[in-house]
Amino acid sequence: MRLRDVKLCTLPPSGSFYSQTYWTLLRHLRRINARYSRRMVIIIEKARYHHATLHPVWRLA
Repeated sequence: MRLRDVKLCTLPPSGSFYSQTYWTLLRHLRRINARYSRRMVIIIEKARYHHATLHPVWRLA
């Protein structure tokens, strides 16, 4: 959710939600945020797809 204008930023579901779709969501959020160059806070729960080896650099940043 963007606090500036209270807009929920989502992607339409495309079947199962796993590491590749999670990575797509993160890239989508980064693209949205790049337009406004504001601080973004993403709150996630402890699901297995968050620990995928596909995006370790993103998690450590």
